[in-house]
Amino acid sequence: MLLARQGEEAQAVTLLEGLTRDGGTPEQRLLLASLYARAGRHAEADKLIPALLETGSPEALALALDAYTVQGRDADAREVLTQIENSSMPEADRQRLLAEHALRTGDLDAAVERFAAASAAAPDDAGLWRQRLRLELSRGRGQEAVAIAQAGLKHVPNDAALKAVVDHSQLVAASAGDPWGRRVLTSIVEDPRLAPAGVTTLRTLAEAPSNDRSAAKATAAKLDELAKAHPTFLPLQLLAVRKLIDAGDTDAASDAATRAAAAFPDSPEPIALQAEAFATAGRWSDALGT
Repeated sequence: MLLARQGEEAQAVTLLEGLTRDGGTPEQRLLLASLYARAGRHAEADKLIPALLETGSPEALALALDAYTVQGRDADAREVLTQIENSSMPEADRQRLLAEHALRTGDLDAAVERFAAASAAAPDDAGLWRQRLRLELSRGRGQEAVAIAQAGLKHVPNDAALKAVVDHSQLVAASAGDPWGRRVLTSIVEDPRLAPAGVTTLRTLAEAPSNDRSAAKATAAKLDELAKAHPTFLPLQLLAVRKLIDAGDTDAASDAATRAAAAFPDSPEPIALQAEAFATAGRWSDALGT
C-alpha cells in the first residue's frame, strides 16, 4: 500500500481495517498484520497470523516468525521454523528466511551460513550477494567481503556494488577493520553511486598520518569539503563533523553539524553531533536548544 510505503502508517491501518472487515485479500490482511506488529499491537496481529500461516507464503511465515520471536513465544516460533523447513518454497527463499531470523536473534555465524546457502540456490540474485557483503563488512572482515564480491561477479557481472568492492579490493580489505571504514563501505554496497565519494573518503582516512595535529586538521578539512560536495552521504557528513571536532576546529565542526542536521532531520546522529559541536565551541545555549 502506498500510504504504508510513504510512512503514513496510521492512515494505512485505518484503510486496511475497513477493507478487511468483511474478509479482504490475503495481501491486505498480511500488510495489516505487519503494520500491527510494527506498531507493537501484537494482540491484533496475533488474531490475523494463524490464517495467514495457512497460506504458507514466505511473507506470512516471516511475519509470524518475527512476531513470535519478539514476544518471546519460543514454542510458537519453533513451530514456524519447522513449517519453513518443511515448506515447498524455493530453497533460496527458505534459506533467506532462516538467515534473517538468525540475524534478528544475534546468531551471526548461522546467518553467514544461511545467506551463503541462499546465494548458492539463487546465484543470479544480486541482493543476496549484497546482503552477504554487508554482513561480512559489519564484522570487519574485509578479505571475506572481497572474496564474496569476486564470486558474485561471476554470476551477476553487471552489479555495481560487487564491482566497486572488487575494483578497490585492497582498500576494502584495509578499511573494513575501522568502524568509520565499515560504515562508508556499507553505504557503497547499499548505493554504488556513492562509490567515487566513498573511495575518496577511505583514501583520505588511510593516508592521514597518526598523532599529528596539523595533519589531523588537514584531513578534517578535506573531509569537510568532500561532505559539502556530497550532502546526501550521511556517514561522510558524520565523519567530517567527528574529525573536525577531534581536530579542534569547533567553528567548522558546528557549521558541518548544522548542515548534516538540516539534511537529515529524522536521524538522531547528526543532531547529537551538532549538540556536541556546539558544546565544544562553548555555544551552550545552542547546544541545549538542539
